[in-house]
Amino acid sequence: MLADVVGAGDTDWLKPEPRFAAWALARLDAAAADTCLVGDSPFDVAAAQQAGMAFVGVTTGTHTEAQLREAGATHVVADLASVAAGWALESSG
Repeated sequence: MLADVVGAGDTDWLKPEPRFAAWALARLDAAAADTCLVGDSPFDVAAAQQAGMAFVGVTTGTHTEAQLREAGATHVVADLASVAAGWALESSG
């Protein structure tokens, strides 16, 4: 289960602005060290790195696996189903 989904329209800040990640973590009552950002862009990689969060890249957006890895992603999968499978999560839908 995803605890929350936040995006560009939810705050005055955009990724990779550190205040965006801090706001999201506060909303989740979570620590960066215990949180994983799942994203599809180099901006997502940078946001996770700056916040001290783990990162899983998905190639469902406009960026390739190579581009995500060049930005610093070490774990990249094809889609959200692969993220869920990697964490042994069940689909609710």
